[in-house]
Amino acid sequence: MQQRMRAKPGWHIIDDKMVRTDSEMEARIIGRLVKHGFSGKWRRMRRGIAFGVSRSTPDLELCILHDGMNRRALVELKAFSATEFTRKDRERMRAASKFYGDAVCLLYIEKIRQWYFIEPQGGLVKTAEPTPGGVSITQLPTPKIQIPVWNRYGRSYFTRPSTLVIKKTADGLEFIIRSFFYSPGRRKK
Repeated sequence: MQQRMRAKPGWHIIDDKMVRTDSEMEARIIGRLVKHGFSGKWRRMRRGIAFGVSRSTPDLELCILHDGMNRRALVELKAFSATEFTRKDRERMRAASKFYGDAVCLLYIEKIRQWYFIEPQGGLVKTAEPTPGGVSITQLPTPKIQIPVWNRYGRSYFTRPSTLVIKKTADGLEFIIRSFFYSPGRRKK
């Protein structure tokens, strides 16, 4: 039985470049993917992605062949089971993936070496290891304008200008409604 240990972030040489990973397990998985044809077709995400109020920072982006097309796959890597990546996390990842328009979301469990496709409502479907795409990850389309935003904990995310405007408008309306309908400082006795 494998013993659970705290992940140790560190620097590793993967695909002829120095890469910072969250754990040695991630470095092993990425190295294995490179050996299976993903050389130049993967990237660790420096920032998360946001679409509306949904924010997610997947562990990895891959260029895969999906339905006969080169597509971006957002991948979450977990050590032991799918329960480590809850349904709510999966739904948030799917919603945030709309930042790219047509990204595929995948989950990989190292202990059983199993890949899962994440459905739109957060369900999981077993699938085979993805097939490497025909282009490098940098050649896949990205939104023309990406705006960095930060959450209250200091994490940064890229968002599209349109979703940022909608979110800020909603925040302003919420402030106005709270100002008029909730009186500050009143206590019940």
